Amino acid sequence: AEKFQRSLSVSELAERHAVSQRTLERRLRAAVGRTVLGELYRVRIEEAKRLLLAGGLPVKGVALRCGFTDVSRFSMVFR
Repeated sequence: AEKFQRSLSVSELAERHAVSQRTLERRLRAAVGRTVLGELYRVRIEEAKRLLLAGGLPVKGVALRCGFTDVSRFSMVFR
């Protein structure tokens, strides 16, 4: 779950994959129909669902573990 706690930027992801930000955005949108940020949120929310179903953590704990520093932002994205 540590990998979800770390904040990633589009520029960092693009650099990691040796492409420009624009190329990364275009390729991801073509492949999955979402922006990079949208895909990051999707992955984090899937992890949040898993943690919430497992129980044992309050919503704030799940939000923090999934890389959200603000519970209200987490709630908004989760909806």
